[in-house]
Amino acid sequence: MKQNNQIPSHGESDSKVAGRPDFSVQVALKFLVGTPLFVALVNGLPRLNAQSVTSGDITGTVTDPSGAVVGNATVTLRSGTKGNTQVQTTDSRGAYRFSLLEPGS
Repeated sequence: MKQNNQIPSHGESDSKVAGRPDFSVQVALKFLVGTPLFVALVNGLPRLNAQSVTSGDITGTVTDPSGAVVGNATVTLRSGTKGNTQVQTTDSRGAYRFSLLEPGS
């Protein structure tokens, strides 16, 4: 088998001789991989920030003095700043949840 040990002439790409993709293929690959990644990151950042600032949840479990869960119990949440109240009933496991609560209320 004969090997080709030619030195590239002026204007010929070294990468073709070394077996690497030429510059235009490398740029196209970086664009195809980098652009969607950049767009996904930029679009995701505002949503992540908004979720952590606009609302909160309170969850818990109602138990009796012996530690047994209390199902069908009424739990009332009252805002210290606005005086608003919300009422939830525990499930069969004694669990309750207040969702979409305004921060600082």
